[in-house]
Amino acid sequence: MKRFVPFMLSMALSLTVFLLPWGFCLCPKQQVLKAETNVVIPKDREILLMIEKKEEPLVFIHMRLGFKNLKLTPLSPLCQAEDDNESLPLKEIFKNGGLKYCQNALNRSFGFEISRFFTLDEKELKGLLKPFGSCDFTLERDISKCGMLLFKKGRCLINGENAALILSEADSLGQEERFSLFKDIVCALFNQNKTISEHEAEKLFNICANGRDNNLSVTDFISLKKYKIFNEDFLFS
Repeated sequence: MKRFVPFMLSMALSLTVFLLPWGFCLCPKQQVLKAETNVVIPKDREILLMIEKKEEPLVFIHMRLGFKNLKLTPLSPLCQAEDDNESLPLKEIFKNGGLKYCQNALNRSFGFEISRFFTLDEKELKGLLKPFGSCDFTLERDISKCGMLLFKKGRCLINGENAALILSEADSLGQEERFSLFKDIVCALFNQNKTISEHEAEKLFNICANGRDNNLSVTDFISLKKYKIFNEDFLFS
């Protein structure tokens, strides 16, 4: 009996050493990864947004979304990109085949990795920006339309509706100036009033997903929730 007990302990130890590696192999990969780290930082995602007026492009915006930052780069409808071995303005590429063609052309021409795209008209754009209220902003010059003053130079309170108006109506500014000013106002709105409710965030996604030309899905929305958008440390630039 005295010899039997050490023999059983030895057998148990041998079986444990033999089965332990197999136990790790059978463990689901997700569980193994979860055990290695409790913070998963998503890879940067690139999105193409087109803002339109009466189905004509006003501006294309390349959005590079990271874990703590969203960088917005406005692109003119006249920006040239390679489409089927022919260089064409983005507005022509859109007319020929929609945003999918624009996505492919930009990826081919500039090395982007755009995987998702969506369109907003002026009304949808205003709805998207509405939850962010207004922000303190300084205009470098007067802004007018057909000789009528829209916004006076200097410090002012400005909101999403103002931003949309400047983008589509301000004829006293050159096209590139309008694009740049629109982007600056949007970033200022987001950065000053970035904390919104989950309900508002879902409304924003629904506005994007219901655009006329898009390939966003519910799965994309769930994926985007991994990013710390609208948190205090997130920056729009």
